[in-house]
Amino acid sequence: MRITDFILGGLTAIVLFCFVAAWLYVKFKRKQAETRIAVDKLTGLPAKQQHKLLVSEALKNQQGSYAYVSCDIIDFKCFNEAYGYECGTDTLRQIASVWKENLREKEQLTRISEDHFCMLLEFESVTELEVRLRKLFLKTSEEIHKDRGGKHHLSFRSGVYIIEGNQNVNVIRTRAEMARMQAEQCRCTTIMFYDKENVRRRLWEKELENDIKKAVEERELLVYFQPKFDVKSEKVTGAEALVRWNHPDRGMMYPESFVPLCEANGYICTIDFYVLEEVCKRLKQWEENGCKLLKVSVNFSRMHLHHRDFVEKLKNLLTKYDVDPAYVEIELTESIAYGEVQNLVNVMKQIKAAGFGLSMDDFGSGYSSLNLLREMPLDVLKLDKEFFGEYEESTGREQKIIRHIISMAKDLDITVLAEGVETEQQKEFLKESKCDMIQGYYYAKPMPMDKFTTYLNQISA
Repeated sequence: MRITDFILGGLTAIVLFCFVAAWLYVKFKRKQAETRIAVDKLTGLPAKQQHKLLVSEALKNQQGSYAYVSCDIIDFKCFNEAYGYECGTDTLRQIASVWKENLREKEQLTRISEDHFCMLLEFESVTELEVRLRKLFLKTSEEIHKDRGGKHHLSFRSGVYIIEGNQNVNVIRTRAEMARMQAEQCRCTTIMFYDKENVRRRLWEKELENDIKKAVEERELLVYFQPKFDVKSEKVTGAEALVRWNHPDRGMMYPESFVPLCEANGYICTIDFYVLEEVCKRLKQWEENGCKLLKVSVNFSRMHLHHRDFVEKLKNLLTKYDVDPAYVEIELTESIAYGEVQNLVNVMKQIKAAGFGLSMDDFGSGYSSLNLLREMPLDVLKLDKEFFGEYEESTGREQKIIRHIISMAKDLDITVLAEGVETEQQKEFLKESKCDMIQGYYYAKPMPMDKFTTYLNQISA
């Protein structure tokens, strides 16, 4: 063998050795990195990706029944702000420790993000699973309450998905999280089980949200007028504007079908001003055609109370159409949270100062005490139809309360309107009780604005 061949062979071996050593080193470092990544630094629990592998492995060999739980802490942001982020971090570690101690052999736990934890739990019955979760949450809350010097109780919210057969972990977790979000919306429960019907309803609501935004943009919502009648003369003295939606696929939809959804997502404010604009257009049309103008009331959501420019927007819209605010009545509901009452009174005073009429809807269903009527600059008080109910079924005591409210409102120079009147007996009772106005199917149902105009012409002829 020549010396050059020997040297060349040696160099090749050295290069090969270096290459293998480098490859082994990279593999070793990658394994180290994977080991570090596989653990959540804050809690010491398996990291999200590692948790996924562990759950898949557990379900692959599953022999019993399993549920996946997505859980978070209610108002944890407020807890952090109140006690500091260091305290919040310690609390998360403590929660992880308590829950880990209560896991069974094949069960899994991880922290997905911030205060969001996920668990794979075995169970024998749904009732047993729910009881176990409630006990676990209570035990955790009590321990943290004790360690915080008795100053704070943590509350937990969870979504539970009962695993059926061989399912993908991502699908399982998504469904548990959907249930948790449903629990957040309900606010009345801390444990929500995944329900296909709830999911279908949420998807339906999502579609509806998109459709109604398009309906507003393309001016597809309809405004109906329901006449108001003077009790003594039985003549029309005004109208209430009510929104309808003739959906291209679902047909005619009434407010109860979509307004609660719009209240929940805040879109109701856009709809309220949509209705007011249609009313302004109609009032201007009546004026240009030489028709007698009637006062029209428009409902506005409680959400407007939090908008500082609310009254300014009302004035700007009427200025745009050159409409006298004396012919527009702003109708606010009494069904508001207790802490908002004073804010309601303040907004009412601004509305009155701007020249609008002002009415309170659904009186008798909210928190406003009778004494607050002294502060509210109301023109009209609307008695909620649920408040006086069916005249035939009402007791003498209920009738006395209604008479007292009517009498008291008159003493305060407030007009009383009873809505939802459907029978002759109701009408006669309200007339005897000196109620001022009546609105309801007994006289007329809500009707499209053009039909209402024709109706006015007919009864005036």
